[in-house]
Amino acid sequence: MRQRRACFGELEQMDGTDHDWFEGSGERCSLLVMIDDATGMLGALHFVAEESFFGYCALLRQYLAAHGRPAGRPGLRRIGAEPVRRARRPRPFQ
Repeated sequence: MRQRRACFGELEQMDGTDHDWFEGSGERCSLLVMIDDATGMLGALHFVAEESFFGYCALLRQYLAAHGRPAGRPGLRRIGAEPVRRARRPRPFQ
């Protein structure tokens, strides 16, 4: 089991759950949640008709409005992307 992060804002986890949240008095929907890894504090909650990229964007906007930018940033290699490398300028002969 991995260790929790040491500081608030170092790692935020997002997840969504489709459920009959209103027990038949409303339409079935998904609840999107953003949780701080270090404290377990709920950073943002957002109901949407279904999980989607746009729903998670709205969740992130809500989190940023309330708490600002998280302190940590994911490593690009962990999420499968390669970092952008700048072309080097040729150095003059010395």
